[in-house]
Formats: sequence, structure tokens, C-alpha cells
Amino acid sequence: MISRSDWQILDCTLRDGGYYTNWDFSQECVDRYLEAVSCLPVSYIELGYRALPEYGKYKGAYYYLPLSYIESAREKLPADTKLGVMLDVKNCPPEHSAKLLQECQGLIDFVRLAADPRKLNVALELAYSIKRLGFEVGLNLMYLSSDYDKTNVLEEIQNNKGVCDIVSLVDSYGACYPTEVAQAVSLAKHILDVPVGFHGHDNLTLAFANALAALDAGADVVDGTLQGMGRGAGNLRTELIASYLESNLGNVPDFFAAAPALDHFSEMKMVHKWGAQIPYIIAGLNGLPQAPVMEWMSKKRFDMPAIVRALTTLGKDEDVQQQKKSGNVAKPLRDALPKLHDKKVVVVGGGQRLLNTRLE
Repeated sequence: MISRSDWQILDCTLRDGGYYTNWDFSQECVDRYLEAVSCLPVSYIELGYRALPEYGKYKGAYYYLPLSYIESAREKLPADTKLGVMLDVKNCPPEHSAKLLQECQGLIDFVRLAADPRKLNVALELAYSIKRLGFEVGLNLMYLSSDYDKTNVLEEIQNNKGVCDIVSLVDSYGACYPTEVAQAVSLAKHILDVPVGFHGHDNLTLAFANALAALDAGADVVDGTLQGMGRGAGNLRTELIASYLESNLGNVPDFFAAAPALDHFSEMKMVHKWGAQIPYIIAGLNGLPQAPVMEWMSKKRFDMPAIVRALTTLGKDEDVQQQKKSGNVAKPLRDALPKLHDKKVVVVGGGQRLLNTRLE
């Protein structure tokens, strides 16, 4: 058992879980969620994304986080709980940061950035613009399994002292093993003079083991979500890591108060079916992205055997392995699925336009 008791928990249920609901959550769900995290030993709440509206694309409120939603959450959370949002670096130029965040001053404490290590300079530029607004900045370095000894990336962050308040290592594909996580965290702790966090996914059911390895190596913060709700196979379960933290302190978590929310998210899990299903396991074992797998499974366009066959084939493809290193595997993933050209399909519709349409 890890004897340290100075590490903390960040919960990002509505942000990471939004990948399953398109960031739409009922007010009842949110109220139960806020009540649960208020009684669990959670120090940081990442409420959702903050972004400018995209023409022609619909996403729910917790992707754009209107000010009233932030104000409501702030009123319902304990005063000592830090509240924050996430920005996606690829969709947020530095010149937009003031427009997105200025009205949040006094309501949120931190802003985290989802950053591709290969484009670190872009993330750092955005981080500087956010620091000037007075917020704490967290940098989430993605794709840990692709390169878990990112010495050059960590040194670049260290050379830009004062821009980040915490750096979190993200096992985006749920493909890391505890020894790799421990090595990555130890390296980060050696190079950086800011706290180090860990955000794990559960493709191989190793999110908890990886979190413990991160803590044992000196991590200061670990991310979790209620019932593990999160992109693809999901995340470390907040209630599980909270129990571990409390047991370290000789306490018992208040699961009675958290039970309504946990029950609610358990029902959501039955609908959305996140968790370590076979396609996510195969993707994790081969270090493949979760997003396309999640899309295939959720839209029911292909049956499970077809998805498994495609992923299994891809995992052995040398060209795909080469493209993994550059982060460009979306097209080969799509191409691996069976085509519908030779399949009989039923099209429901009417009118002359349908008759004139050629199915591709």
C-alpha cells in the first residue's frame, strides 16, 4: 500500500463522459453528480469543455459551458473544491482564450489543455495567454503509450517555467502498463518542478493498477470519473480511487450520499456500454485510437465480429504500426472495416431523388 497521503483526486466525469452523451446531461444527473463529488475526497472538478460554437455542429451544454452552468456548479460545490474547465488546443487559438475565459474569472480556478506532444509549442502559446488571465494552467500530455519517456517534451516544458501549474500524463489509448506508467511519472518528477498528474483509460482494465503505479512513482494528482464513464473503454473509477485514498487516511468514504449518483451513472453505463469490451482491449493492446472504435460500436453499423477482425488485422499491419508513430491511423482504421458494396441493404425513403441516388 502506498503510504503517501498528500496526493489528490481530480474528477472529470461530465467532461470525459460527454463523449457518450454529446455533452448533454439532465439537470437531475448534474445535481446528483455535484452532490456525490462534494461528499467524496475530490479536490478538483473539471466540469466540461469551454469552446466557441461551431457552425453546423451540435454539442451539448457541457462542451460549451454557458456561464450560468458554471455559476450553478460553483454554488453547489464546497468552497475549497477547485473548479475548472478544459480547452482543446487544436480548436482554440490563443487569441480566443480571453473571449472564452474572461467572464469565468472568479468562478473557475484552473484551465486544462489537451495537448499533442508533437505540437507542444502551440499548447505553450495558449497556456501563456491563459496564465495572463490569472488562471492556474494544467497541461495534459496525450498519447503516453506511444512514447512514455518524452524527455525532450518534458525539458521543453521545464524551459518555459511559470506557464504550467501541473503536467498530467495521459494514457489516451489505454495501452500503458504499470511499469511504463511508473517510468514515465518518475522521469517527469525528475525533470519538472511542478506537480505531476496521471489520467488513465481502462482498455486493459489497468486504470486502477496504473494509477497506483503513478502514485507510487510520485504522482501528485490522479484523474477519475464516476463509474469510470469516459471516452472509449472509460477511465479510472473515482469511487474506487477515493476509497483507496480514504483507507490510506483511516477513513470511510461517504458512499451513502454518493449512492444516488453512482446508481444513476450505473444505469447510464447499461445504455452506453463503456468498459473493457473486446474491441477496446484489442485497440489497447495495439496502441490504436479509441475514437473510431467508439464510433463503430455506438452507431451499430458493423457487428462485433467485423470490428474485432478489422482491429486484429490492423494490429499486425506494419504500415499501421509505422503510422502510429506519426499519429495518423484514422484512414487505415476505416479502410480495415468490411465494405458494403456486396451487401444487400434496405433503404427507407421516397421520392424521385431517392431513385436517382447512386449508393457508394
